[in-house]
Amino acid sequence: MTTICFGKPYSYVAEFQKPYSLGHTDSKQRWIDLSKCGVKYGDIYLDSAWDEAIIDPTSFKIDMKKRQNLLNKFYQCMENKGYIRIKHCGRKNSTSDKGLCNE
Repeated sequence: MTTICFGKPYSYVAEFQKPYSLGHTDSKQRWIDLSKCGVKYGDIYLDSAWDEAIIDPTSFKIDMKKRQNLLNKFYQCMENKGYIRIKHCGRKNSTSDKGLCNE
């Protein structure tokens, strides 16, 4: 079998799935939950969850300890809302797409 890996990668948002609906998680509800956990709507990179850790935006200086604490808080919040994180979704519309993630 030939592997076709030309599909686009899934966003970080798509990695968060409900365990009972892998690949079919309600994307509208997921955005609501992401927002409640500190992510600004539309931020597919999830960077806004730890924006508070930026000390100087012009030099991108970041308080790494604060960033890690914010990351932990974010992941815990999503877990408390019933999400699991799928780190390797594969690529959309390719043979590497595992069907576990959705946008």
